[in-house]
Amino acid sequence: MREEQIKISVVRWLLSQLESSEVIATELHFNNWQNRADIVVSSPNRLAAYEIKSSYDDFRRYSQQKEAYQAAFLESYLVIPHAMLEIAREHLDRTTGVLTVDEFGIITRRRKSLVRTRLGKDDALGWLRVPDARKIQRSLGPALNIKELKAPLATKVALEIVHERLRVRYDIFNRERGRVLTTDDLAILSSPTSVR
Repeated sequence: MREEQIKISVVRWLLSQLESSEVIATELHFNNWQNRADIVVSSPNRLAAYEIKSSYDDFRRYSQQKEAYQAAFLESYLVIPHAMLEIAREHLDRTTGVLTVDEFGIITRRRKSLVRTRLGKDDALGWLRVPDARKIQRSLGPALNIKELKAPLATKVALEIVHERLRVRYDIFNRERGRVLTTDDLAILSSPTSVR
């Protein structure tokens, strides 16, 4: 199964479960363009990444990808064709969730991701663009530097900012998509620019 087929299946599956405050994005660059998440679910309280490995992929880069996901997101999932489950087990840890997809596009959650309550302070601040940081710094006043924010507050700020940015494309996607999801629909969700 090709990555685009898997991606359509996962987005369809996620749409059936989204809470009203959650949005979906695809091809989201993060960590200063060093990494790209295949699918992201975002809300003011959630930031989850989904890494797709198709039948044509291998796991050579997965350990670095997994570390990046675990630093920048509160939850991370690996999405694979059902036939790759045994191979994937060699590369998984207990914190990563696993979804499998069969040849008909049916998604099965094999394991839930560990859900962290906050990001590391530097990882949270890494989601901010310079204008975001300036705006937050102005609201904090001269007595407190943005770099002095504690991890829980930095996480809250980052989640809200990422969600605001992704919501714009998601709203367009909801207005434009047809009854059957296509790669054109997914292109609307794709982030051509970094959210940082």
